[in-house]
Amino acid sequence: MSDTDLHKPSDEDSAAEYALHLMAPAERAAFEARLAAEPALRAMVDFWHDRLSPLDGEFAPAVPPANLFAKVEARLFETPARRRLWWPWLAGGLVAAALAVVVLQPGLFAPDAPVYTAEMADESRSIVLTAAVNAATGALTVTRVSGIVPEGRDQELWLIVPEVDAPISLGVLPDTVTEITIPETFRANLNQAVLAISDEPSGGSPTGVATGAVLAVGPLALN
Repeated sequence: MSDTDLHKPSDEDSAAEYALHLMAPAERAAFEARLAAEPALRAMVDFWHDRLSPLDGEFAPAVPPANLFAKVEARLFETPARRRLWWPWLAGGLVAAALAVVVLQPGLFAPDAPVYTAEMADESRSIVLTAAVNAATGALTVTRVSGIVPEGRDQELWLIVPEVDAPISLGVLPDTVTEITIPETFRANLNQAVLAISDEPSGGSPTGVATGAVLAVGPLALN
């Protein structure tokens, strides 16, 4: 058996992770360097893109309750004057694809651990981020699918859970992938949690609450 044959399983797994944007930044950069030089690896990625794209049509969009955004907005901002316009919908297609890959690639997460996923997007989908949380470990991976962070600004991630009155800052987000651990205290009700992203000054909110426009929001859903 050749060395190439020995590496095929890991390459296939990596291609699936790449298609779902689950790789850490350094790993993704190394994989993309290989893609530029290895046609067979590019074919594996194309295979996963083709395999996942039809799944969008097999699942109904995950429509949140009509009052979800008003509730999130009221909790995210300290006063009504700081509230921003929210959009009336959340798309569910990428969430369905994410769930499918988690099922097809169980090694991506700890065995038997509940996994929650979310898609955060604005109405025009100029900003799209996906999130996956391992409920057992609290490991949260946020991947930027589209959109950039303007120079001199930061985008801050917030966790909103029913047992805490104020939103919890999970830190500022880079342009690519973020790995965060949700404290154990806040993992019990992830099925009722919402993730939101706000536009903030460089370094994040100086007050501990969102100060800028809300850019994206998405409820976590159990796989």
